[in-house]
Amino acid sequence: MNRNWVRVALLYLFIVAVAGAFMRFMLWRGSGLNFKYILHFHSHIAFLGWVFNALFALLVFSFLDNSKHTLNPYRRLFLLFQVADAGMMISFPVQGYGLYSITFSTLHVLLSYWFMWQFMRDMRHADEKRSDISRSFLGAGFFFMAFSTLGLFAMPPVMIRGGAGSPLYYNIVYFYMHFQFNGWFTFALLGLFFRLAESKGILFSAKALRLFYKLMLYSCVPAYCLSLLWMNPPAYIYFLAGAASVMQLVAAGIFLYQVFMVRRSRGIFFSRAERMLLWVALFSFLLKDIMQAAASVPAAAAWAFHSRNIVIAFLHLILLGSISTLLLVMLSHLGGLKMGSKISYAGLIAFLSGFVLSELLLFTGEFISLYADVPLCLFLLSLLMPLGTGLIFLKNIYPVRIGV
Repeated sequence: MNRNWVRVALLYLFIVAVAGAFMRFMLWRGSGLNFKYILHFHSHIAFLGWVFNALFALLVFSFLDNSKHTLNPYRRLFLLFQVADAGMMISFPVQGYGLYSITFSTLHVLLSYWFMWQFMRDMRHADEKRSDISRSFLGAGFFFMAFSTLGLFAMPPVMIRGGAGSPLYYNIVYFYMHFQFNGWFTFALLGLFFRLAESKGILFSAKALRLFYKLMLYSCVPAYCLSLLWMNPPAYIYFLAGAASVMQLVAAGIFLYQVFMVRRSRGIFFSRAERMLLWVALFSFLLKDIMQAAASVPAAAAWAFHSRNIVIAFLHLILLGSISTLLLVMLSHLGGLKMGSKISYAGLIAFLSGFVLSELLLFTGEFISLYADVPLCLFLLSLLMPLGTGLIFLKNIYPVRIGV
């Protein structure tokens, strides 16, 4: 695996953690900066800097022939992606959604289309045969990646017409986030997980995996209705949201049962750090589906969507608890990330402690506020995440080689 690509992704993770801690400081003490601009910076770099670059490195390594001839276009693509990411890092804190930030965001979208086309073409020509299940999840992931970008293209016309902050504006944002989180990120990671299992000779029940795939695929689009419940929509939206959440909960049960059945397989060995991350990822995946099912009940949806802390906790549960932890597992297990040292392990403990304690405080904030300054506590806990990611990053930058 190209470890320079991984180092770049880790640097973005550290930057995202620093930005998150700074936003917690802004909510506690305030500052002269525009909070929404920093929020846009934080979310875009989390999605397109950290997660996208990590997936890029993992997918190229796991599914393609890693010869020099095959990798050349991906080296060029990776550099171009960094131009887009750097442009967003500079423009979003300055102007939020504006000419330059939208230009660099659009560049990233167009490059992602190129990446998808190049990757699918090269994967079809790979000598080694891949199983249907890993290919199926990856193909669905790419579809949802492209589908989610419809939200980005819909954003400028809405903002030009003065629709910023309107229900349509927020529903477009939720559209993009849903099909990134529950579509592209989730399906691509599952494709990587099953690819790893294939390479180790681990056999799951083919019938169970086909059912798992169908439930995940068919529920992804109607699950967007869960993001519309904040509007108190018509009854049929609640019905679609409830049906989709039940399908995803059943799918999670099938997947976790299959993982449990092969957990003692001799074909794969996870280190202590990887096992810790994997358990956090699996628990977060299950908890997310339980919360979605609960949110399809009107009373629960009204409570959850009117609490900013609950919404933030839910988003972090997916992005940090499920997606980021599984990315770290895959990067470590496939040799792109060193997690065996005391420094890396200390960083991992700090990162996970900050995540878990912050989640608990966000979910119980209304009660804790009777006894403590919640914004201050959240800021202090959030400092653990840049500390943890910083230690992991520093341990993985040596030796540094020029070029990607």
